[in-house]
Amino acid sequence: MELALYANTLTQDYDIWRKQRVNSQQVSSTNYTFQNPFSEEMPFLFVKEKAKKEEEKAAQTVIELRKKSVKYKTVSTELMTSRSERQELRERIRNLEDTLQAHKKQLDTLLEALEEKNGQYDRDTRAYERALHEENENLSYLINEIRKVAMHVVQLSDEVEDLSCQFPPNQISSISEFL
Repeated sequence: MELALYANTLTQDYDIWRKQRVNSQQVSSTNYTFQNPFSEEMPFLFVKEKAKKEEEKAAQTVIELRKKSVKYKTVSTELMTSRSERQELRERIRNLEDTLQAHKKQLDTLLEALEEKNGQYDRDTRAYERALHEENENLSYLINEIRKVAMHVVQLSDEVEDLSCQFPPNQISSISEFL
């Protein structure tokens, strides 16, 4: 779009300048006959030529001014766009920072909860280990007691056998009645 504006401006300015240039180069045949250095026409032609040069210079200046005006508008538009984009980026950065802070707090909370759970699991594990150790000790004690009782039963059984050999069976029945 900028290029089209610029090209349109150049075309119009060029057309104006070209017309002036063509008109300035057209010299009537009568002007050639009066080119006497002493004639009054000479200063007028000099002034006229100087005016044409000034007009050409003015036309060039107008062209340059229009070019710079178009460039200024382009740069101004780009600047406004850049400022707008920069503001949007600032807002987006601010939103991202807020989101980051919220996630950071959430992670800290989750980490604290996880550490608390780990601590509780460790305490529970130690309690279970202690209880298991106590149960193992109790079982060992009971097994030892059972072994002792079993040995005592075996011993008693052996003694009963010994006694049964010493006493006849009818005496055993009278002893059992006695007991």
